[in-house]
Amino acid sequence: MKLALVTTAQVRSSAVGAHAAALATQFAPRVELSVFVQPPNAPRADVGAEFGVAARSVLELRPREFDALLFTVGDEACLGFVAPLVRALGGTVLLHDWALPALARAAYPELAGGDWRAWWRAAREGGLAQAREVRAGGAPALNRSIVRFADSFLVHGARLEAALLEERNAPTPIGVAEGWGLGAARALECGAGRWGELAELYLRLMQRFPRPRSSRRAIVAASIDALVRRRAP
Repeated sequence: MKLALVTTAQVRSSAVGAHAAALATQFAPRVELSVFVQPPNAPRADVGAEFGVAARSVLELRPREFDALLFTVGDEACLGFVAPLVRALGGTVLLHDWALPALARAAYPELAGGDWRAWWRAAREGGLAQAREVRAGGAPALNRSIVRFADSFLVHGARLEAALLEERNAPTPIGVAEGWGLGAARALECGAGRWGELAELYLRLMQRFPRPRSSRRAIVAASIDALVRRRAP
């Protein structure tokens, strides 16, 4: 399997990044792995040691070169660059959190405003009820770029699986690794053996998932460049 893992390079300050790095070190001996991170952090000589392979800028990602795309997603602003890519490319999302307001606000800065653009984006990311919550200063889920547009999911519990199926209201490939949420699986608290077991499980599940929809059509390099650079800080 040729696997593209898209995550944040902020491994030391991001729980999702640390989780992804621990997985990557176990994926690397088992598949042909490429790791892609947000452009401001790549390419750099000191990025990639934690993953076991050199990390590359997501601007270099060409979906048709891979059998599977795996995006790691949690409610962290450093992962905002992932949202437009999932929406455009599909693939598998390793989803740690249901509500993604911090990620959505980083991906779509207009959400921070109080004008019609904030309302319109909130409606796209959560529907009319969540748009009203945004206007009232609440913290809605704002997760549709991820939940509606990924092709398949890996989750760590049945509750998250049920929420995905209810929101999508359609048959969806979902793999469950019970008990492997961020709180239970810190990179420095688990031995390599357990991470190897988790990597094997995820790979078995992904082998049963359909290929990402972007692998079935031409995706030009400029489209990824535009998606990411438009939201670069």
